[in-house]
Amino acid sequence: MRRRFAVVTSGVLVSLGLVAGCGGRGIPRTQANLAVCAKLAAVLDNRAPMIDLTGATLMSNEPITHKLRQDIATYIAEATQEMPGASHAAATAEADCSSINAPLAKAYGGS
Repeated sequence: MRRRFAVVTSGVLVSLGLVAGCGGRGIPRTQANLAVCAKLAAVLDNRAPMIDLTGATLMSNEPITHKLRQDIATYIAEATQEMPGASHAAATAEADCSSINAPLAKAYGGS
């Protein structure tokens, strides 16, 4: 019984360490990242056309994080071609946006 408890405890500590280690690896809180995430949210809520998201992602003068830009570009490409992976690509881009501090994202109109 004692050995099993030690294994479970070790597993929990390793899991907590992995979660804590991933905590700082979200998308940086920049105005450009927040703006493109706000556009993504508007498109996914049918409040803005896809062209607005395309423009915000590809034509931004401010630097957008590479991963975020790539994930949103993948979503745009798959959604406009009505590919079956579009919903997965949207979920990936939303996860990127969710990794930005939520209170700050809301201040800029993001999700």
